[in-house]
Amino acid sequence: MAASIPRGSIGQQIREALKGGATAEQATGKVLGPYGAALAAAGNDSLVGYARPAVLSEARRLARQMIRKAEDRAFGSPLGTEGRLRLAALVFHLPDGTAVSWADSGREHHEARVAWLRTYIGSLETDLERHERAAKLLAEYGADRLGDIDGWEDLIGLDPDEDDEDSASASDGAAA
Repeated sequence: MAASIPRGSIGQQIREALKGGATAEQATGKVLGPYGAALAAAGNDSLVGYARPAVLSEARRLARQMIRKAEDRAFGSPLGTEGRLRLAALVFHLPDGTAVSWADSGREHHEARVAWLRTYIGSLETDLERHERAAKLLAEYGADRLGDIDGWEDLIGLDPDEDDEDSASASDGAAA
């Protein structure tokens, strides 16, 4: 008997498993199971191991996206409505992977989440600033691409609107 692969994309299959209440890890197992069986029947089940990290990453991304949308809907619902009451059952994840519902969360849970989000947001802000400097540099030089600007690799790190105390003290030390 030949193994059967479910219809739909892997993303659709993951989303359905998540909607059914599976965790990202459970959804990954559920989605990869039929593929593993089909590959095993073909004599090459080792490929599933290579696909697992990518599928798990996508499952986690979709789970976060679905949770955020559900939270936005719940927080956006008027007080006392069924939509707002659903918030109690929604969970958020802590840096250690623990999931805690909004209703059961304590101060330490929120402080841990805030610290993790600040770290994550900090790296996004750094990335945002780099891209802003790149756009500014391109406009300043009238260039179409960074590669058209000599020394862009050094210039991209410089922010002319910001005093760089480290550079100033380094050049003061070099002059002494």
